[in-house]
Amino acid sequence: MNHGVSVDTGCSGYERDNFCFFLERKRISSERSLRRNYFVAALATSIFIPYAAPKSSTEMFCQEILKWGKQVYTIDDERNKNLVAEGLKPVSTEIFK
Repeated sequence: MNHGVSVDTGCSGYERDNFCFFLERKRISSERSLRRNYFVAALATSIFIPYAAPKSSTEMFCQEILKWGKQVYTIDDERNKNLVAEGLKPVSTEIFK
């Protein structure tokens, strides 16, 4: 919905299709969110992943960023045993109390 308001994103056609975020978008695509996650992970010194289901795209993301030598943490819980087995460091929930 425009409501007569013009927003100049400063993006060319190529950028509009590939990089710029528009206010009109109600939800980010899975491809864009994955790109964002990799970008943020590349900038971070350590990463916290609270949970990732076995064989999920989040678990595959964890495997990839571990290859980069990043410090990756998860909650010390039985449901995260797949992540700990991959190399994520378990963190006790006691630190959140």
